[in-house]
Amino acid sequence: MNTKIAYWIFQILGWGTYLGLGLVLVTNSNQDMLRWFPVMLIKTSLLFFMTHLLRNYFIKINLLNLPTRRIIFTAIISVIIISVTANIVASIIMLQPFKLITWKQYSLQALFYYIINESFIVAAWVAIYLVAALIKQRRQREIEKWQLEVIAQKAQLDSLKSQINPHFIFNSLNNIRSLIFENRKQASDMITHLSNLLRYSVKHNDSGKETIENELKVVRDYLKLQSIHLEERLTYKIDVDKELLNVEIPSMSIQQLVENAIKHGILELKKGGEIQIQIYNKNKNAIVEISNTGKIIEKEKTTKLGIKNVSDRLRLMFGNNAQLTLTQTENNIVTVKFNVPLN
Repeated sequence: MNTKIAYWIFQILGWGTYLGLGLVLVTNSNQDMLRWFPVMLIKTSLLFFMTHLLRNYFIKINLLNLPTRRIIFTAIISVIIISVTANIVASIIMLQPFKLITWKQYSLQALFYYIINESFIVAAWVAIYLVAALIKQRRQREIEKWQLEVIAQKAQLDSLKSQINPHFIFNSLNNIRSLIFENRKQASDMITHLSNLLRYSVKHNDSGKETIENELKVVRDYLKLQSIHLEERLTYKIDVDKELLNVEIPSMSIQQLVENAIKHGILELKKGGEIQIQIYNKNKNAIVEISNTGKIIEKEKTTKLGIKNVSDRLRLMFGNNAQLTLTQTENNIVTVKFNVPLN
């Protein structure tokens, strides 16, 4: 059943039962039910409306993601405000205009008694709502967990197809063969870089996350291999805040974006260009920014698979707190940027 429909059924049945029980109590106490009905209806409607506003407030402040003490404090204050407000309004309309009681009959002790009773009812409403919201949140996280695993597995396959493709391996091996007799040390370094890249690509973290430090290690291997292959057509620079090295991001995310920068940027230019990777702290977010020489050109056959893959995984891991953007920041500079919340 749709959660919104379930909520409205809960509201209508719950407060409808409250109204019915109130009328039964009035009848049992030998009171005129017809005279008391408008007051009970107004009070019940007020409780209905205020608890609905409370639900919207809980959603707005994302209550379940707050610290436990804050949740308890917010719930208690909300119960008190609703109970006091509902009973004060009920007292006013009983005195005027319905005149069910006189000022002489009015008692602050009775008001306090009704507020206490009402608090238990509203507290029960809050408890039921929070339990239901918690169950929904856990189910949603479970669904997102499975979605993330599927996307991570697909990302691994896509990465193997796009990054460690036969052409790339062939070019790397060709370069190694050429260097064996010319520069043995450089050939040995290339073998090391290629080995590291292959090992990392087939050894994804099960959680779909990896530290920035480990991500940059494989990115450096990849860029060194590409710079040997492309020679002077490719230059690169990596600038990272060392305090962010242990921050976790989607595995292979930087690698995918760097490959996109080379494939759709550097390789499209006769003279090649430069790739800059900057990782810095801004407003309690780790910002990963990758810029390359080139222009954004929409092609009919392009799927933007790498960009979409990283964006989807960021959303599943961090929700709306993480965003990925692709922009033409300068006339000949394309920048892709994403953030990861540090808290």
